[in-house]
Amino acid sequence: MEDTQAAQAEAQAAQAAYRKRVRAASLAIVFGLAVVLAVSAVLPTTHVVDRAGLLISAVLVLITGVLWFGLVP
Repeated sequence: MEDTQAAQAEAQAAQAAYRKRVRAASLAIVFGLAVVLAVSAVLPTTHVVDRAGLLISAVLVLITGVLWFGLVP
């Protein structure tokens, strides 16, 4: 009986560690995407209208990603 409880506890710990790694990787992807959009916005060849859209998109991606992967369990 103790062996099955220990195995269940170990499986739950492994599952929690996996979820933590997936969240960290997802946040890294979100930050990377926001950086790419922001860098694209500041390039000298980007038009003013496009620049505003890229910056707004970067902010929306960042906010949505942090809320989704950082706060939602």
